[in-house]
Amino acid sequence: MKAFRMANNFLEHPLLGPLQGIALTERFTQFRSIPYGSIKQRFARSGMLMDVPRRKQLTTEPKPKETYDVTKQGPQSIQPLESAHMDAKSNQLPDDVEEQDQAEDCLNLTITTPQGTTPGSNLPVVVFIHGGAFFLGSGQRKYYDPLTFCTQASEMGKPLVFVSINYRLGALGFFHSPN
Repeated sequence: MKAFRMANNFLEHPLLGPLQGIALTERFTQFRSIPYGSIKQRFARSGMLMDVPRRKQLTTEPKPKETYDVTKQGPQSIQPLESAHMDAKSNQLPDDVEEQDQAEDCLNLTITTPQGTTPGSNLPVVVFIHGGAFFLGSGQRKYYDPLTFCTQASEMGKPLVFVSINYRLGALGFFHSPN
């Protein structure tokens, strides 16, 4: 398998193909809402994706994969009305938050990485799984923005890759369980 290449907010991933991210600052790029799972039907167990969804190719000839846009935040899991405000208040965080779009198809992750990262960089990876008592929350909420954390780590000479995961909550996330 070929290693990934990254330049100018563009990532050539060996399995997912080309991904277009967004520059947060001159030093950091973010790849938002990369789907990692698919949901066939409500309450069903999710399945792992091996590629990002793309428009169907209308030809039988092999073509290079089109670039997948990961510059916008995706939906969070379906949860109660005003959940962002409830979450902020329960964590004693500022309550000036915006509600996000919600959808059953919310299995996505966001990756924040220093510009110019290569496979040889061997950077540590911090994986953030949001809390919320399994009924509210999102790894993409404004108050969980990883930029400050990543900047401080980089300034200390310890750059890292930050991965934030969204997952299904409540009944949609747990009714498929055999227990």
